[in-house]
Amino acid sequence: MRYRYDGRRIFLEVRDSWGSLTQGQVFSYLAVNTQEKEPDPDRTGRGLFFMWWMFDHFYVRIYPGQETVIGGSLLL
Repeated sequence: MRYRYDGRRIFLEVRDSWGSLTQGQVFSYLAVNTQEKEPDPDRTGRGLFFMWWMFDHFYVRIYPGQETVIGGSLLL
């Protein structure tokens, strides 16, 4: 995990060394978790959903077989 604060925004980034997430999975996880009013806390993709929901700016970079980077920024 990496973070930075510039006096106005906090930037957070989580990285893994697998690169196994796909673009389709990202959209699927976000769609499934936004459809439920009280989603199952054990459902796959909840962490990704919370990051998407919390950040003002959100991004996902996927380097297949190498790494996945998920991050964003939040105005404080």
